[in-house]
Amino acid sequence: MGFQLDLWLKKQLAAENLEVPFYDPGSIQPDDEREWLVSNGLGSYASGSISGASTRRYHGMLVAALDPPVARTLLFSRIDEFVASENISTNLWTPDVVSPRGYEKIAAFSIYPCPTWVYELPGGYLIKQVFMLPAKQQVYLGYSWESKEGEAEEQEIELHVIANYRDFHSDTHGSKDWQFQQYEAPGSLCLKAYDGAQEWHLSYSQGEWRPEPNWYDGYYYPREQKRGLSDREDAFHAGVLRVKIRSGESMLLIGGLERAEFMPPLKDALSELQKHQDYLLHLAGDPTHAAVKRLLRAADQFVVRRNSTNSHSIIAGYHWFNDWGRDSMISLPGLTLATGRLEEARSILSTFQSYLSEGMLPNNFPDSGQRPDYNTSDATLWWAWSLKKYLAAGGDPDFVEAALPALESVVLHHQRGTRYNLKLDESDGLLSGGAEGVQLTWMDAWLSLRAVEKQWRFRRSGITF
Repeated sequence: MGFQLDLWLKKQLAAENLEVPFYDPGSIQPDDEREWLVSNGLGSYASGSISGASTRRYHGMLVAALDPPVARTLLFSRIDEFVASENISTNLWTPDVVSPRGYEKIAAFSIYPCPTWVYELPGGYLIKQVFMLPAKQQVYLGYSWESKEGEAEEQEIELHVIANYRDFHSDTHGSKDWQFQQYEAPGSLCLKAYDGAQEWHLSYSQGEWRPEPNWYDGYYYPREQKRGLSDREDAFHAGVLRVKIRSGESMLLIGGLERAEFMPPLKDALSELQKHQDYLLHLAGDPTHAAVKRLLRAADQFVVRRNSTNSHSIIAGYHWFNDWGRDSMISLPGLTLATGRLEEARSILSTFQSYLSEGMLPNNFPDSGQRPDYNTSDATLWWAWSLKKYLAAGGDPDFVEAALPALESVVLHHQRGTRYNLKLDESDGLLSGGAEGVQLTWMDAWLSLRAVEKQWRFRRSGITF
C-alpha cells in the first residue's frame, strides 16, 4: 500500500474530520494549468503550478505587497529540492524542454489544509507544504520525511533558494555584475538585491547554509507566451540549505520581510492556519457541504487590508489585479455578507466611500501611488446596491444613515454632469456619457468617438457588420 496522505494529514493536525481533496498525480503535466495560491490578507501571496513549475511571471514563493495590498514585488522566486542528490523540482526552459522532471515523482497532492505534495523516492516519501498566515508578511515551507519500512531512517535534503527582485508585472534579466547581498545569522539569512532594495529574510529551524551565487538563465513561462507577453526570465540562485531529517520529523523555513524571531514546530504553525479556517466556517454558520467549505476558504483570499485607509478592501482577482471599485461592490455580498463577515463588509464600504470624488467611486487603486482612477460609470451604482444589501443582511443602520449625504451628492453630481460627460438623461432617467479613449463600462473596452459615429451611420443606412 502506498503513502496515505489523508491519514498522514489527519495525524499531523490531530483532526480526524479533516477533509482532504485529492488530485490524480498521474494527470499532472509539467506545464499544468491547475494552479495553487495562498495569501495573507495583505495582498501578498505565494503561487505556482501543481506540477511544481513556475508557468507564469506572477508565480513565486513570496510575492510581497510592500504597501498593502499593492506594490507587489517578487522576492523569493522558488525553491528546488534535491533528495539523495536527485533533483525533484520541475522547471520549464522551452516549450519542449523540461528539466528536471520532478513532477514524475509526485505520488499525491492536495490543496487542503494547504498545498501539500508527496514525492515518492528510494527509501521513503518527502512531504512538502506551503502556506501563509493572516496578517503576516511571511511564507511558510514545511518538509517532512517518512521512510519506507526498514529503509532510510534519515534523509539529507538540499534546498536551493532562487531569489528575484522586481515588480510582479515585470521580468528579470540577470548579469554577472549583479550579485545579491547575503548576510548570515544563526538560523537565518538576509538577502538584498542591491543597496536601497527591499531586503527579505529566510529563517530555518535547522540546516547549514552554503552561499552559491549564480544566475539561472532563461526560465520559460507558457502562460505568458499564450497571452502574447514576454515569456523568458532569469533568476538568482543564492545558495543551498543542507538539512538532515529523521523519519517522522519535520523542518520549517519561513521567508518574509522580517527575520522570524521564533520558529514554531511545523504542526503548530499549521494548527494556527487551521484555526483561522475553522473560524471562517463558524462565521458562516458551520456549513457541512464540502464544496461550500472550499468556497468559503477561497473567498478569504480576496479580502485584504488596505494600508492607505487602515481598512479592508477586495482584490479583484489573482494574479495581477489590485482592488477595483466595480469588482469590489459586485462581489461584496458574496464574499462578506453571505459569509457572516459584516465588520469586513462595513470596512470595505468605508474604504471606497472615503475616496468618493465628484459623485464617483474609484475604479481602481494603482499599484504605485495612492491616487485612484475614476474611469467607471457603474461602480458608484454598485456601491449604493451593496449598501442596501449590507443593511438587509443585518448591518449597522447608523452606518448606512451616515452614508446618505454621500449618496445624495452622487445624485446631484450626476444630475449636473460629472467626469467623462457622465450625466442623467432627463428624458428617460438613465445615465449616459463617454469620453474619447476612456473605457467606462464593465467590459473595460473603448472605441473612438469617430468609430462610434461611423457605426451609427452604417446602421442608419441598413448596413450591418
